[in-house]
Amino acid sequence: MNKDDMVAEAMYIKDGKFEKIGANEEMSDYINEADSIIDLENKAVYPGFIDSHMHLAMLGANLYECNLAGVKSKEELIGKVKRYISENSIPSGAWVTGKGWNEDYFDVKELPSRSDLDKISAKHNICLTRGCYHMCVINSRALDSIGINKDNNKIENGIFDIDENGIPTGICRESAMKYVYAQLPAVTKDTIKKYIEIASKYLLSRGITSAQTDDFMLPGVKWQDVIDAYTEMNDEGKLSIRIYEQCLLPSVEELKVFTNKGYRTGKGNEHFKIGPLKILADGNLGTRTAYLKEPYSDDETKTGIPQYTQEKLDDLIKFAAESGMQIAAHSIGDKSTHMLIESIEKLPQTLKGKDLRCNIIHCQITDDEIIDKFKKLDIIANVQPIFLNYDIHMAEARLGHSRVIRSYNWRTLLEKGIKVALGSDSPVELPDTVYGIYSAVTRKDLNGHPEGGWYPDEKLTVKQAVSGFTEGAAYASFEENIKGSIEKGKLADFIISSEDLFEIDPDEIKDVTVLKTYIDGKLVYDADKKDNK
Repeated sequence: MNKDDMVAEAMYIKDGKFEKIGANEEMSDYINEADSIIDLENKAVYPGFIDSHMHLAMLGANLYECNLAGVKSKEELIGKVKRYISENSIPSGAWVTGKGWNEDYFDVKELPSRSDLDKISAKHNICLTRGCYHMCVINSRALDSIGINKDNNKIENGIFDIDENGIPTGICRESAMKYVYAQLPAVTKDTIKKYIEIASKYLLSRGITSAQTDDFMLPGVKWQDVIDAYTEMNDEGKLSIRIYEQCLLPSVEELKVFTNKGYRTGKGNEHFKIGPLKILADGNLGTRTAYLKEPYSDDETKTGIPQYTQEKLDDLIKFAAESGMQIAAHSIGDKSTHMLIESIEKLPQTLKGKDLRCNIIHCQITDDEIIDKFKKLDIIANVQPIFLNYDIHMAEARLGHSRVIRSYNWRTLLEKGIKVALGSDSPVELPDTVYGIYSAVTRKDLNGHPEGGWYPDEKLTVKQAVSGFTEGAAYASFEENIKGSIEKGKLADFIISSEDLFEIDPDEIKDVTVLKTYIDGKLVYDADKKDNK
């Protein structure tokens, strides 16, 4: 994946870095001094994949707790949570949490409600978070515990849904979730470590050697515990992948506490490093909380839910830039993206002249002005191609044709000279990089629909897609000089794949598996071994 599009037969690794890459006959001197020689049996080798945006600890929590991804009905959801309570002997009065459901995958496409969750248990507080993490549903007992009722259900930047009688349904959107999450038991540092370990194993099996991850978003955690968990695991040699932490700190006041402790973007080492300030600017398309300039096409009463006023966003971004923090902002709606761009444009010239590498994460709904400003301000488009697996089936209804044709426009971004980094937003979607590459190249869902691809003019080439998960993602974390390609002097992070992504039919890319994963030239995952540590 280097600038010369070099394809080689052999590589020599020394002290955890690539020392020599070339043809077999060029390597004889290195072969003589090598401690070991590995025959790859003509398999393809790529740089280790880099996921440019995900939630590692949250993925670990999903894998460890009640995982509701893929449930096909309310009945299945109810049954799965009941079994989880029984199998884990959860005592009465305790909280029961689960994550990953999506009503669009139910046989009857209706949101679950408190009455549905009441069928699970009236003796537990139950909170089940939608797969997008912008909505949850709670039972009646939990509503009572947080004091939400017919007379008290209005909040800023969020919604507690109510029925025709004004009674809360149990559905909580955006900031309403904070009221629920504030009641959950604190997640201990040891539990965070457990989540990191579980999720890291999954990533290594998918060839992901580096993750740019927002872990402060995990319900019940304190950000200091997250940093301490990673730092201790790194010091003890137990951190198996490279981490660039995207730090969700919603206010200037919280960011001041953070920076006063000496934390800045880049602090750390090649295995654990403080990354950007993460800003959550709006919601998502599935729940109609992404903030749009014009109303939703399928519900003209809604334009989404912004999480900041322009003034507060200006203040937060200015303070972050002055404090040495890179910016990475979640924004799906066009209105919220325009607000972020305005804040960046207002930065003093002394700051704008620096290499800020601001990331707009997701950037699904765009227009010509947004794209032009991305180029002018050197904003990185941090994109999750796997979102198409779901969005193909609802984006046109939400946005209408005139907006859809200007959105999800990844090829246009690259052709305009905009830097693009690719990721998964796991656990919203699985962090299976080959799924992301497949989605970018075919623009189909994982079932192969639609034939020919969805708005196929925006398909990426295989090279562009792989580059987004390697070079592009490395650039997003200021690390393009140490990883993202197989070149002399770079960290020896690489994978061996079952097939050559450049040679097979694009529709087959999603079926490619990772055979082995290496970090620092050391084998950290082997598909032939049952227990990979």
